[in-house]
Amino acid sequence: MAFLPPPADDRLGPGAGLGLAPARAKGPGKRPAPPVFPPSAARPAFFLIPALLRLSCLFLLILGGCGWLPKINVVSDPLSKEEHLDLALAYERDGELDIAEREYRASLPLPLASLGLGNVLYQKGDAGAAMTRWRRAWRDGGLPAAANNVAWALLLDGGALEEARELAARAVETSAGLGEDEAVVSNYRGTLSQIDAAIEAARRARQ
Repeated sequence: MAFLPPPADDRLGPGAGLGLAPARAKGPGKRPAPPVFPPSAARPAFFLIPALLRLSCLFLLILGGCGWLPKINVVSDPLSKEEHLDLALAYERDGELDIAEREYRASLPLPLASLGLGNVLYQKGDAGAAMTRWRRAWRDGGLPAAANNVAWALLLDGGALEEARELAARAVETSAGLGEDEAVVSNYRGTLSQIDAAIEAARRARQ
């Protein structure tokens, strides 16, 4: 004798006769409640974020391969180093030392820029950095003003007077050979004279 399923009952909800609890209607004329799915069936929207990120990266890679990505153009300095040097000199004359320092740095490695930068740094109280710049201006450009400035700073420091005298003498010699203004050469001679006096005073003190 064949097994027949129980007859369907319209009053019972889905799953009647299949071993599932029937979803009974609440009140006449109302439909049965829908079945409840497990929580994993309704995944939140934020689970889609990693997939969207991967798609975005893939899209950017495709654009980059096709040359469609925007390119950043680096704008070069419109001013030449000589123009920066002119600005630095003007700002130094006006007492704008911070701006002058910036413009001198923009005009490096011009020897005159090293000289001017040393002057500004010395005025701002950084004698060590100023000496470094003056020595570089003398070494790279043979500027007598740089040699004179180093000699003067050494004189004020009270040490290395022999080196100071040598630099002062070279400043006088080089300045005269370049045909610089007599007032400038006379200024360098004044530095040399004061160094000679300091050396003589130190010699007498040792006796």
